[in-house]
Amino acid sequence: MAHEEPKESKGGILGKVGDNRRDFVKRVLVGAPFAAPVIASFAIGSLGVEAALAREPFPIGGAASAQNTTTSAHCGGVFPDPGYVGPNQFRAFVIDSCSRVNGEVSITAHGNHTAGIDIDMVRDATVTSAQLTINGVTVANIPLHGNPDIGHSDIVGLPDFDALLQAMAAQQVSVSVQGTLVGRPFSAQGPVVAGNGGVISLNP
Repeated sequence: MAHEEPKESKGGILGKVGDNRRDFVKRVLVGAPFAAPVIASFAIGSLGVEAALAREPFPIGGAASAQNTTTSAHCGGVFPDPGYVGPNQFRAFVIDSCSRVNGEVSITAHGNHTAGIDIDMVRDATVTSAQLTINGVTVANIPLHGNPDIGHSDIVGLPDFDALLQAMAAQQVSVSVQGTLVGRPFSAQGPVVAGNGGVISLNP
């Protein structure tokens, strides 16, 4: 099938192109093959913030045997508890984004595998409950009365107390504090970060 030569009238396309470009435009109009650009695409859902936050830093709910071993599919085996070496003091600034009720939570790790927790909220705030969480999942309830320390028996879903300290040192733990201020409820949250204390070494 023969291609028709484009008309070279004054009002036509070629009439609007300079002499030096006329042959090129003629070849394009007559039927030179045109290849659409190929754009490579790929899914980036796995790179999003939500996917990163969904990864559990420790096997929450994973098995912990009597010998303090941890089984995890992504680790490829069973490992003994290595203990903990890291900061002995942590703190968290917590705030309720709606009511702006805020405060500071201080955590101090002791050599007997316990940690003391002190909660200081704004004046007139009454704290009714508080938790340490990883990805929104409670891993320890903070006692509000009596002994303010948490230990092995207070850890939920983590293999042992050392795993909680490791998660706090890696900035993977948050504090959630609930209560009331002048009769109105609040829920303040904030990430746990290492404080200005020293380093503690705990054997399993």
